[in-house]
Amino acid sequence: MKILITGATGFVGSHLNERLRSEGHETFLLVRNEKKAKEFNLEGNFISGSLSADKELQWLSNLPEDLDSVVHVAGIVHSPKDEDFVNINTLGTKNLFKQLHDKYNKLHFVFISSLAAGGPSQNSPRMISDIDAPISAYGKSKLDAEHEIEKMNEKFSLSIIRPPMIIGPRDPAIVDIFKMVKSQVIIGPGMNFLEKSYSYIFISDLIDIITKITTGGIEGKFYSSHSQSITFSDIIETIKSEMKIKRLINIPIPHGLLTAVATASSWLPISSRFTKDKAKELIQNSWCCSNEEVLSIGLEPKITLKEAIQITKKDYEQRNWL
Repeated sequence: MKILITGATGFVGSHLNERLRSEGHETFLLVRNEKKAKEFNLEGNFISGSLSADKELQWLSNLPEDLDSVVHVAGIVHSPKDEDFVNINTLGTKNLFKQLHDKYNKLHFVFISSLAAGGPSQNSPRMISDIDAPISAYGKSKLDAEHEIEKMNEKFSLSIIRPPMIIGPRDPAIVDIFKMVKSQVIIGPGMNFLEKSYSYIFISDLIDIITKITTGGIEGKFYSSHSQSITFSDIIETIKSEMKIKRLINIPIPHGLLTAVATASSWLPISSRFTKDKAKELIQNSWCCSNEEVLSIGLEPKITLKEAIQITKKDYEQRNWL
C-alpha cells in the first residue's frame, strides 16, 4: 500500500513509519524540514510542506495518484493560546481533509485524535457511546476536527482513533516523570494525585492498532488502551523500582495553586508544557477509557506497565535523556 503519514517526525508518526515500512508498505512522509527528518534516520518518500488552516496545500501534487491511505498524526498538544489548537488541530485537519477529498475519489483516512476529545471519565471508563465532554481547548479542538471530517466526508472510508496516555521510547512527555523520580522529589496535581487513575497504552500496541485499521481499511471510532487502568502511584512506584530509587518525597500541589501557577506561566516569554489548558486536564481525577472496539477487531494491547517502563527507561538512558 501507499500511505501518507503527517507528523512523521513525531513520537507516534516515527514509530508508525518504521512499522509500515517493515511490512513492505511505501510511505510518504510530510515533513517541514527534510534535514531534520534525515537526522532522525527516517526512511521513506519525503514530502516537504506543512499544514495550513486555509491555504492551498501545494505539496499534495507530489503525492501519487494511487495513494491508498492517509494517517493524520500531526497536531499540537501544548500551547499557551487556545486559538493555536483551533488553527492547527481543527482547521488544519479540516483543510487537509477537504483538499484530499477534492483530489481523490477513494481513500482511507485515519485520524489520530485523543481521549481528551471525549473528556475525563467519571464513575467508569469512558466509552465511545458516551456523550463527549472535553474540558480543555486541546480536547475540544480534536473533537471539533472529528466533527468536521465526519460532516464533510462523502466518499472516503474513515477511522478515528483516540489514544489515552502513551508510553514508549522517544516520548518527550513521560520522560519528565522519570526525571522527577530520579530527583526523588515528586510534585503532583492535587492532594490526591497519587490515587488519580489513567488508561495507558504502550507505543508498539498502539502502532499495532493503527496499522491494522489502516492496512485493513477498518472503519469506525476507537478508544485504544490497555485493559488495565493504572494510578499515578503505579507509574511512580514502577519507575522507582526500575531505577532502584529507595525513597521518594511526594509534594501535592492544591488545584487552586496549580491553576494560578499555570496562569502566571502564560505571562512569561518562554515556551512551557505547563499551560492553563494543560492544568485543566491535570486536575481531573480520572482519564480512563474502554477498549471494547479494539477488542472487537481482534486486537488486545499486551504490554504491561512494568514492561513499558523497562523498555522506555532503556531507551531514555541510551539517548542520555536521564
